[in-house]
Order: sequence, then structure tokens, then C-alpha cells
Amino acid sequence: MRQFFFGLMMVLAVQPSSAQTEVDRAVVHRIKQEAFEHSALEEHLFQLVEVHGPRVTNSPGFYAAADWLVDMLRSWGLENVAQERWGPFGQGWSYSRFSAHLIEPQYEALIGVPLGWSPSTAGVVTGQPLAVPLKRERNLARDRAAIEAFIERHRGRLANQIVLLAPLERVRVQDRAPMRRFSAEELSERALAPTPVPPIDFLDPDLEVPDEPEEARNFFAQSPAWFNEWYREERRSVQARLNEFLVAEGVRLVIHPAADGDGGTVFPPRAGDRRVDHPRPPPSIAITPEQYNRLYRLADKGVPFQVE
Repeated sequence: MRQFFFGLMMVLAVQPSSAQTEVDRAVVHRIKQEAFEHSALEEHLFQLVEVHGPRVTNSPGFYAAADWLVDMLRSWGLENVAQERWGPFGQGWSYSRFSAHLIEPQYEALIGVPLGWSPSTAGVVTGQPLAVPLKRERNLARDRAAIEAFIERHRGRLANQIVLLAPLERVRVQDRAPMRRFSAEELSERALAPTPVPPIDFLDPDLEVPDEPEEARNFFAQSPAWFNEWYREERRSVQARLNEFLVAEGVRLVIHPAADGDGGTVFPPRAGDRRVDHPRPPPSIAITPEQYNRLYRLADKGVPFQVE
């Protein structure tokens, strides 16, 4: 890999500056030979993606990957290689073990993940979840109002409970392959200038984020950096209010539905925050939307069931 990088610099150095300059084909051949026959790119990706795997900034996994990179650079002969401090970022997060199971009325392994920055459970947690649906809103004012209504409705009822915190998750039928090639006609259409849309006044105090996912994506594609940062901070503050209540109530575990993804990947919602001055959530997990819906229907119909 080191030879490939150095070779690339040599290619740039020998590029012709005029029509009369001749290309040193022997050098170009050696560079291509290094790239195609001696490249270590696949091994490096294996180390970072599969050995060290997913990792949150400032977590043990992050520093393990950084240590590996420093050692590799030194092994190539680079000098003065070191990790540098930056930030402030806040607290990292990692987990060492997770499992979830539906025990009754029939066994099923539940597919899910713990939510970032949520704490561990106090050992193995077993019980019958209680459905307390809270519909979250993209609009900040409506979301705050929904949380305050939720707090008033459930105050004093959630001590030592396992709670299903969301309504039934809408699961869309996957009617097309997650990956496909664009046709020539589609590529030609994408090459055209987009249809002009009216600009959004992000200074409008009554501006609302659209509820539909596609419209929301287009909205944030146009939003300036200052609006995105403001919106994230407001969302954190709304989530902090909910976390404070759930922890104060003594909730043992919160179960969320993961977002409907690409036919199997778990896309968990946000629960905690890297900011050390924000309240921590209760222990929280997300499971696949299909399995979450099964648990919710069992609870809604009053059927006795147990999760672990």
C-alpha cells in the first residue's frame, strides 16, 4: 500500500507538461504492477471494518482502530506518527454483550441492538412489556406537546416496567431490489437541471419540518448548517425531557422498533447523547419492526407473554 501511494505521487510527477514530453512507460508499468499484484487495500479494509468493526468516536473500539493505524504507519517507516487530541467531542459508548428473546407464548430470538449511550440493564431482565405508545413528531412544538401529554398520562405507572414506547411500526412491502442499475433514459433524466422549487425561508419562526420521510430529506438537503445545528440541539433537549421522566419513574427497559430499512438491517432510533451534561436514558434497545409489532399486538390484545 505504501508503495502504491508513493507510486501515485510519481505518476503525478511524470505527467506530461507539454505535447513533446514522453511518458516513462516502464515507471507506469511498475506502478500498475504494484497496484494490481501487491496492493494491501483489501487487508486494511478487513482490519478496520471486520476486526475492529463499527465504533463510536471516543470509544474503546475507536482507540483500538487508531492504535492499529499508528502501528501500521510506523511499520511503513513513517516518523512522528501519533494520535492527536481534538474536540471537545463528549463521551464515547460501547457495549460488550446483548441478547433478547421472546420466551412465551412461543420462543423467538429477537433481532436488535442496544441504543447508543444507553446504560446496561441490572443483569438479565425478564417480564411482560407494557405498551405505552408515544407517537414522535418531526415538528418540535408538536413533539414537545406529545411528550408532556405522555408524562401526565403515565406518571406513577411505569416503575419497574419494561415498556414498548412506540405505536405499531408501519412496515412497507419491499417491492424492488435494494440495489439496481439506472437505465440510459434514467441517467439522461438525472443529467438535466432539476425543476426549480421555491426557496425555503429558514428564518420563518412558523417553519415546520415535513412529516413525510421523502419530503423531510428534501427539506434538510436545502437547510443551511446553522439550521441543522439548531434543530439537532432542540431535538436533544426534547429527548432529554423524556429521558429524565423515564429514569425518574424507574423504567427497567425501553423497547423501540427499528426503522424499516433495506430488508433486514436494524436502523435504531436515538435515545442517549454524547453530551455529558445531558441526562442518560434508561436501558434501551431496538428490535426489528416486524418483531416489535408482534410484541405490541400481544400486549394490546392482553395475551400473557414474557421477554428476556
